[in-house]
Amino acid sequence: MADVKILLVEDESIEAMDIKRTLESFGYEVPYIASSGEEAVAKALDILPDLILMDIILKGEIDGIEAASKIKKLNIPIIYLTAHSEEPTIERAKVTEPNGYIIKPYDRAELKYAIELAIYKNKSEKKLKESEKNYRELVDNSMVAVYKTNLKGDIIFANAAMAEMFNFESVNELKTKKSPQLYKNPEDREKIIAKLKKENKFSHHKINMITNAGETITILLSAHLEYNTISGMMMDITEREQAEETQQRLNRELQAISNCNQTLLRAVDEQTLLNEICRIICDEAGYHLAWVGYAEQDQAKTIRPVAWAGFESGYIENTKLSWSEDTEHGLGPAGIVIRSGEIVYVQDFTTDPRMAPWRESALERGYRSGIALPLKDEKSKVFGVLLIYSSKPNAINPDEIKLMDELAGDLAFGITALRTRTERERAEKRLNLSESRLNEAQRIAHIGSWELDLVTNKLQWSDEIYRIFEIEPKQFGASYKSFLDLIHPEDRNIVNQAYTDSVNNRTPYDIIHRLKLSDGQIKFVHERCETFYNEEGKPISSLGTVQDITELKKAEAELQDAYEYLEQLISSANVMIIGLDTLGHVRMFNKAAERITGYTMDELTCIDWFEKIVPKDRYAHVWEVFNSYQQRTGTMPTNFENPILTKTGEERFISWQNSTISSPDKIISTISFGIDITERELVEKALKKSEKRMRLTLEATQIGIWDWDVKNDQWYASPTYYSMLGYEPQLGPGNRAEWLERVHPDDRAKVKEKIDNVLIQNFNSYEYEARMRHVDSTYRWVSVAGFGIERDPDGTATRILGIRMDITDRKRAEEGIIQAKEDWENTFDAVPDLITILDTNFRILRANKAMADKLGVDPEETVGLTCYHAVHGLNAPPSFCPYTKLLEDGQEHTMEFHEDCIGGDFMVSVSPLYDSEGKLMGSVHVARDITDRKRTEEKIKRSLKEKEVLLSEIHHRVKNNMQIISSLLNLQSEYVVDDEAVNVLQASQDRVKALATIYEKLSKSQDLSRIKFAEYIQSLVKGLFYAHTIKKGQINPIIEIEDIMLNIETALPCGLIISELISNSLKHAFPEGKKGKVCVSLKVRDNEYVLKISDDGRGFPEDIDFKNTDSLGLKLVNILVKQINGEIRLDRSQGTEFKITFKELEYKERI
Repeated sequence: MADVKILLVEDESIEAMDIKRTLESFGYEVPYIASSGEEAVAKALDILPDLILMDIILKGEIDGIEAASKIKKLNIPIIYLTAHSEEPTIERAKVTEPNGYIIKPYDRAELKYAIELAIYKNKSEKKLKESEKNYRELVDNSMVAVYKTNLKGDIIFANAAMAEMFNFESVNELKTKKSPQLYKNPEDREKIIAKLKKENKFSHHKINMITNAGETITILLSAHLEYNTISGMMMDITEREQAEETQQRLNRELQAISNCNQTLLRAVDEQTLLNEICRIICDEAGYHLAWVGYAEQDQAKTIRPVAWAGFESGYIENTKLSWSEDTEHGLGPAGIVIRSGEIVYVQDFTTDPRMAPWRESALERGYRSGIALPLKDEKSKVFGVLLIYSSKPNAINPDEIKLMDELAGDLAFGITALRTRTERERAEKRLNLSESRLNEAQRIAHIGSWELDLVTNKLQWSDEIYRIFEIEPKQFGASYKSFLDLIHPEDRNIVNQAYTDSVNNRTPYDIIHRLKLSDGQIKFVHERCETFYNEEGKPISSLGTVQDITELKKAEAELQDAYEYLEQLISSANVMIIGLDTLGHVRMFNKAAERITGYTMDELTCIDWFEKIVPKDRYAHVWEVFNSYQQRTGTMPTNFENPILTKTGEERFISWQNSTISSPDKIISTISFGIDITERELVEKALKKSEKRMRLTLEATQIGIWDWDVKNDQWYASPTYYSMLGYEPQLGPGNRAEWLERVHPDDRAKVKEKIDNVLIQNFNSYEYEARMRHVDSTYRWVSVAGFGIERDPDGTATRILGIRMDITDRKRAEEGIIQAKEDWENTFDAVPDLITILDTNFRILRANKAMADKLGVDPEETVGLTCYHAVHGLNAPPSFCPYTKLLEDGQEHTMEFHEDCIGGDFMVSVSPLYDSEGKLMGSVHVARDITDRKRTEEKIKRSLKEKEVLLSEIHHRVKNNMQIISSLLNLQSEYVVDDEAVNVLQASQDRVKALATIYEKLSKSQDLSRIKFAEYIQSLVKGLFYAHTIKKGQINPIIEIEDIMLNIETALPCGLIISELISNSLKHAFPEGKKGKVCVSLKVRDNEYVLKISDDGRGFPEDIDFKNTDSLGLKLVNILVKQINGEIRLDRSQGTEFKITFKELEYKERI
């Protein structure tokens, strides 16, 4: 490393000499030692060293930090080597971006590693800058837009491709814009920032942006967030997006037409077909509105809307379309289409005169263009029109018009076809009944069984199978192959594959196939099989049955067509169709049932319907009905309503029509048709709940209801009406005169006038508050409202209905509020703090007397003034205003400020005020005069600052002096040849370093009287190993120190003890490079500290009494143990172990 030059800057000569020799021992060249900042700057320019080792306090006008600031531009790494560890000095040093900061007394190893790291880092940074230069050239010449912005939106960097993409003449012109200005919707940028903050990066995000020319472009964006800076790349995909959008629209329409055709095939009624076609056009093809109108043959030639979907919002109801030429409403697209049979396309509703009667209504709902297509019957006569509206002008191209024309033709055909199905419904019902009976018919009896041993391949047949196969047992080879030979050749592979799949998939198989007998006869058989497996999962045997179904097959062939049609009918029915056997197992379950319950037929097959759908613990009454039917004690009700549970746990209500399928002697099954009436049930329940709530509300709120037959002067009222005045219903006033007599005399005229307004003046209602006499002769306040609900031909009210409430408590509360307000006013003005109430525009609504006195005005004169003008003399809120923050986040805020206008320092708290709806209406400001407190605080701060400066200087001097002592000992050791003298100097250096280390830890501790002992021992042991030049891997230090804080009185002697004993181990325990370990342990046991220092070396000599020896080190150890009131023991059994037990020394707390 001799080619590495280090400039040393140190004004202490002894330290400089020691540091120079240390650096040279590392193999570095030290060409010069500067003692002042000015000299350091000059020599740095002259020598251009690879690194500068800089002290901070130097001779001359500038210190080390100022010198480093001047040298910084030379790009020379700097390491500070100083005794200053106080925070302000470190913060100053950080500004110069040093490569290290080492506190004196320094550790040789720490210094060496810091220098190596700084030089390596400097070389790496030079390579990085060269790499960045190459990267910048690559980005500048890239065809992809590359950029960097901060979170505020400032464009930090952009390449030429980005400027060109957004139509700017240069990158500099682009940088004058804020990033949000480039987004079509600035909120999109906020979403991107939120995503980056959450995920840190994203790729290929599409977004719309605006060029300098105002054009919208689609960008493919990739970005990542690091240190509040967004870096990313953009690619303009506008043309690609437009092409894709056109293709997607066509694809959607083709898919929609395909789905419409499927709907035409599946449709079972005309209205459902029309509704579904309209829905598909809107939901899948993306149009705004689709509707179908039929041409009525009435006198007005009305076009009757029959189905629609999309955003309708009352538009169709108000169109009043006609296909007559004699009315304006018949001259629109729909009327023209019905009359002409031709397609009408309106490109823009805003300009086409044919849309004039409906233009305003259509544009309000977002319709901009549309097409009308004729619906023709088999004789090409137009019977209706299909209208499709888009939210965009010119939205339909010629290809789409062709597709829509085809769709309209298919729809018209479907409508015509559906209308022919009515006559077939009765036949279908008969077929439905026939199919139900067929499904429940018994199977043909003769069934044979077989077993195949898969280990021996031996096959056993029952006698019945031999009969079915028409062979003698002796003629059969009793193997699986022999069995396959009897199967029809065309079915052989199918049967073999079915059996193989069953074994491999562990599933039973069920198959029908043909047999070809020896005489050429063909039979049909029904086979079922299941395979069994051992514990290892290997198949061991198969069991199966064979049933002769030849006759069944013949019957099946005849019924197959009818069955398939019936199956389709049941599946597509809009009502639930469910078949149950007498055990409640599901045997039939159509698509409507699957849709409503959420279960598939497969999930419910052979499952008890009642246990699954109508649990007994929840719907016991349904179980009772079915049980009585099962046990023949009751009959299955024809009409029945009950709730069911769907797969998702939702409760739905079904109205059933039930019928049974029976044989002459027993019931075989039930067939039920169910309609979902959940919505009706919910409405009924809500109505009942509302009625109950109204009754309870009236009872709880003590509202009396009355009904006055004016003509007969008869009074009818609820019990509450009478009881609120203490009367029994039968003893209360029964006519108007009796009722008025109980009104307070002062209120009687007002009450009579209110009633007469309804009786004579044709007022609809009246309201008033008055006092009425209680049965105990006291008066209570009531609130009355009446409504004229019946009148005779001349307008006189003949019946009035009303309510009455007792508001006595409310009146008393109002009086209490008035009194409380007066009390609050007095308290408000008596508070010594300055209090103001502001609106949301910073205007004063109210100020107390203390605040008004500070402003030199009366409280009333403050109303309407802005707080920032009245208090601060400003035209706008100051930057520190806490109310501004409250308006932003709605939270309370407290701050301190000084204001000469009102004379002093104040602590102000602002709290939000909300109205009854929770809306912010203003705030309350409370300011307390803290001028005297602030003066006291400033005085204390000045005193603390002076003490900090003094402590910092003492700190610096102590560490410098310790470093000088260590350096002197180090220099002296180089001039001593006697080994014993060198050892003495080495031991002294160890003790100085032990003291310096504990002092350094203490100076950095927040508690100046206690230190973290584990950190201290780590540093101490590390320094001792380095000082004794212990090679890595020779002696392994093991430190086990619990998380312990010790006071300085205890920590200092403990540190010296550890230093002495570890130094002894390093010197004597491992001669001639012997390997081993040295252990330091400190633990707390039973309120005592146990300190152990041990090694596994050659052991402590038996002939030496460590408590009585001439060794200075061991004498110090015994003295220090005594100093901490401890006990020390020596264990020679395994190497050497010193065990010291002690308690922490107790001193009075330092101030």
